[in-house]
Amino acid sequence: MRTHDGERQHARRDTADGRDTRTGRAPAHRLLALQAGVGNAAVGQMLQRTSGQPVVQRAATDDLPDAGAPSPAVPDLPAAMVQQLQEAKEATGPDAKTVRQAALDALLRYVLAHLPVTPDHPELPQALADKNLVLGYKHSRQGAGKPMALTSTGTSGDKVTMALYRNLFDDYGPAVVYSTLRHELIHAAQAMLMPDADAADGADPHIYMDVLSDTGHETFALLQQPMREIETHVWELEHAGRTGIDGGYLKETVDYLVTYTEELAGNLGKAAVTDRHVEYWEAYLDNSVAALGRAAAAPAVTGHADTALAARLTAAQQGLRGAVDAKKQAASAGGKRAGGTGLGSTGRRKREKVED
Repeated sequence: MRTHDGERQHARRDTADGRDTRTGRAPAHRLLALQAGVGNAAVGQMLQRTSGQPVVQRAATDDLPDAGAPSPAVPDLPAAMVQQLQEAKEATGPDAKTVRQAALDALLRYVLAHLPVTPDHPELPQALADKNLVLGYKHSRQGAGKPMALTSTGTSGDKVTMALYRNLFDDYGPAVVYSTLRHELIHAAQAMLMPDADAADGADPHIYMDVLSDTGHETFALLQQPMREIETHVWELEHAGRTGIDGGYLKETVDYLVTYTEELAGNLGKAAVTDRHVEYWEAYLDNSVAALGRAAAAPAVTGHADTALAARLTAAQQGLRGAVDAKKQAASAGGKRAGGTGLGSTGRRKREKVED
């Protein structure tokens, strides 16, 4: 989610359990709840059995292949696509909403059609097959502190909805619209599966959400939300050369990333974040620290006119690393490992079966 003028807003998210009793198959809008019971690998195996086809994943962070006739303004996209986005930006009158929605629909189709496909978790392809992922254009201007883009899940768990607001077209243009859509698509992928039961798996392609377990709902705002935002903002910085975002937007993105990182580091020092929580999310916390290092080294950051950007990101990374280590050391000093309740595990296995 992207906001402006220094404030952030998080989407409320609820889920519901359920299977399709007519087919015996869990539709994409139930994958999250199903995975909570049996695990990512088991969900993948089940879907493969019911479809007869290998389950594939399109990680939302993956690079697109080089576009044919790429646009100089947005190298990831064909010139014709960028022209359509530019015409949508310039659209006025009663047809502007329709023109912009059509441009976003075409952009989403292009991105999803060209993301590389690798075997693993069932995410975006299955969701698209079940029409679970929805992109909407909001023809209203958002004021200070309100989101210019927002991804949320309905209270029934039936849809993952990405909404992009008018500000993105009026105040920015094709590069920022594209970068923001990719940002929100990562949030959509984060919402489609959960981490494993024993501990978050560092090999997961995204910072998956958990709002169902005790560990999940206790840490949603404190740990999960800032880690999810770190993933999305780092992606935008690492891919600035391909999205074509300008220096002003890049600096804004760094500002948000530092803010989310400092928020996460501060939350780790709160009593509400327990040793058990830190052990469960340890791999994702480590991934967040590593992502900040990549952001600090991104060519667009190191080459920015504001030469302090990379140093700010490095300092934020060090602060987060220190906060994680301090929490672990405090747990050790107390005579137990972080998460010593036994609800966590250093194992990184996927759940393979339903436990009785």
